Amino acid sequence: MAALLVSVALFGLTGCENSKDKAARHLASALELAEKGDGDRALVEFRNVFQLDPENVEARRSFADFLRARGDLAGAYGQYLAVTERKPDDQEALRAAASVAALIGNWPEAARQAKALLALVPDDPEMTAVQIGAAYAEAASKGDKAARKVQADAARALMTSRPKDLLLHRLVVDDLAQDQDFTAALAALDQALVIFPEEAQLYSLRVSLLAALEDKPGVEAALRDMETRFDDPAVGQALLRWYVANGQIDQAEAWLRSKTAAEGDAGLQARVQMILFLKQFRTPDAALAEIDAALALVPATPAAPDAADGAKPAITANGLKVLRASILFDQGKQDEAVAAMKAILEGATPSVETRMVKVTLARMLVATGDLVQPRALVEEVLTEDPGDVEALKLKSAWLIDEDKTDESIALLRTALESAPRDAQTMALMAEAYGRAGSRDLQADMLAQAVEASGKAPGETLRYANFLAGDQKFLPAETLLVDALRLAPDNLELLAAMGDLYLRMKDWPRAEGVANRLAEIGSDQSRAMSDRLRPAILAGREDVPGAVSYLETLAGTGDQRAEVALISAYLGQGKTAEAKAKAEALLARDPKDPAARFVMAAVKGATGEGVAAVADYRALLAEEPGRADLWIALIRQTAQNDGQPKAEPVIDEALKALPDQGDLLLMKANMLELRQDIDGAIAIYDKLYALNSGNLVVANNLASLISSYKSDQPSLDRAWTVARRLNGTDVPAFADTYGWLAHLRGQSAEALPYMELAAKGLETDPMVQFHMAEVLKASGRADEAKTYYAKVLTLVPETDTRAFVATARKEAGQ
Repeated sequence: MAALLVSVALFGLTGCENSKDKAARHLASALELAEKGDGDRALVEFRNVFQLDPENVEARRSFADFLRARGDLAGAYGQYLAVTERKPDDQEALRAAASVAALIGNWPEAARQAKALLALVPDDPEMTAVQIGAAYAEAASKGDKAARKVQADAARALMTSRPKDLLLHRLVVDDLAQDQDFTAALAALDQALVIFPEEAQLYSLRVSLLAALEDKPGVEAALRDMETRFDDPAVGQALLRWYVANGQIDQAEAWLRSKTAAEGDAGLQARVQMILFLKQFRTPDAALAEIDAALALVPATPAAPDAADGAKPAITANGLKVLRASILFDQGKQDEAVAAMKAILEGATPSVETRMVKVTLARMLVATGDLVQPRALVEEVLTEDPGDVEALKLKSAWLIDEDKTDESIALLRTALESAPRDAQTMALMAEAYGRAGSRDLQADMLAQAVEASGKAPGETLRYANFLAGDQKFLPAETLLVDALRLAPDNLELLAAMGDLYLRMKDWPRAEGVANRLAEIGSDQSRAMSDRLRPAILAGREDVPGAVSYLETLAGTGDQRAEVALISAYLGQGKTAEAKAKAEALLARDPKDPAARFVMAAVKGATGEGVAAVADYRALLAEEPGRADLWIALIRQTAQNDGQPKAEPVIDEALKALPDQGDLLLMKANMLELRQDIDGAIAIYDKLYALNSGNLVVANNLASLISSYKSDQPSLDRAWTVARRLNGTDVPAFADTYGWLAHLRGQSAEALPYMELAAKGLETDPMVQFHMAEVLKASGRADEAKTYYAKVLTLVPETDTRAFVATARKEAGQ
């Protein structure tokens, strides 16, 4: 037996040594391929290294350098961080980690890594620059101009001895831009470009500065230069957006057509872009005609199986047929489009092309409500190619919906390794980090998505909304301003800017946004302007002015403005005026459902509740599928006869609309009121399955579970659902997050959340009880007693709920 054990041990040792030898061979191959410029195959070899030898520090360092060279800065930082965690005194890794963190704007991490290196190498000038950058970024985000100037001056002083420090140059340029001295900023930037002629971020910044100077020819020239200089599709997309934003549709088409003249696959790729452009900015028929023209230029045979080198296939007839099907799908011809896609796949051999067809078909099927076939198609794709980026994105999105964030992040990292500049992948990664409660990492990814997309509106809005949610209004404003310089008439960006100025109480600039929306002159932009102006007046506490403005709009016959005016009259207690306006609206067309709905609402608000119910019933007899009518009827019934009488109406509504979210929320609230907690949780479970991204549903589900369940599996699930609430400033969300943190033994972390919740929800006995419990766990028993006593003032003496009994005991009653 001893001999057997020895032989097993030796066999295990030999296997370990063989694994390391194999890893070494894969590493050598990866480095050789990277040297030859074959990045895709090098990436595969690096993955093989870590499957065999995950603790290979030098391999991780080489992989980090490789990812940095490919532009995957977030991935590079993760690898440098892995090196520093294994070798905390590794100066080279600390330096690289700090530098890369600074490049991606992760200033807390940049400062942390710089501090660690400075402890080993005091007064290191490069790390001193990073610390200056971190302090500058903090000052700028707070709008502290004096502190920002101190750091900018420090950067200028250090730059005399470090003239080739990119970070210092960027700080100086940003400082001048913050002061609105765009001419000087551009001059400083051009000096930096002499030193860093291939630094893409500087060229992107140059475009923004030229746009700020309203130098349209300069912007066009700069974008064209970037498009020629860098192999980055996002630059071409930015140039197209700029043409469109400036009304230069013909120039945009001409530019695209010039690209289609290229020989081989490059020209065909450009033709695909042309097809998409025509579909969006001309007509679908024009796009279909372009497809017909392209079909005459491409091979009719299917794509060959994957080549050994993993090269992307040329555009083929099947690829163009997929485009045709996509256009048909968007035109509402869904069955025809799906059938065309399935026909392409019949008898097809595995290839990059067939995988693309499967993923596109999966997206179509998801849009039709089929959630089974798409998953099977995506798994087929990933079985053939575990690194297929589009399939990874689809699967990752599903995993996020299922709260499997660790799995999703792992897949998205793989996708970013293959496509490090894919803004959509970065946005998904941000969503996954947010769902997992990692707000710093979420912010990093959102920032990188903005940069990778060329400051596209969607990515900009996503990050700006995130910053505004954290009340970082100035950085959010800077983002929106930069994006608007490239797309000055983008209505979504203007709407976000208007909302931001309302939150900042910056009424003059909010008025400026309203004026710009009015100047654009479309029906949609005028409607947005008309909604913004009363909000500005109300924010200024000029309610009469807001009403007067609405009266002016209503005088033009704008029904939307008339309804808003009626609401304003009711808010001021002017019931006679509201009723008269509603009657006039109805008199114009007594059969108009919208006017009848308004009249019913006015009756309900002016004491004619029974008549309002009759009106709602009459409307529902004609349109039983209208959720807004059911909700109005339920609320009016509760107002007339009390909450218990409304519950049968909710049940009646749910028979007509069994999956309607607002109705299900009403039912859950009703069940909670009568202490049917399991019933309420069941409904929230259903709502969560329908849309796990709904914050209110997520909060309510986690709150109920954590307040009424004590078994560990239930609490673990509640934490998985609620951890995205990290950093919230909403009292109800803070109560949920804080209470769960406390239940997990993190009472110190929970306390500030509970303080916010207890202050914001002073009349909620459960919240006050949670505050008491957290205080008690934090060693503040005397303060806790005050909150236990407060609970008892908020509930009847007959209340027998468990938390109330505990409060009585702790309060000594």
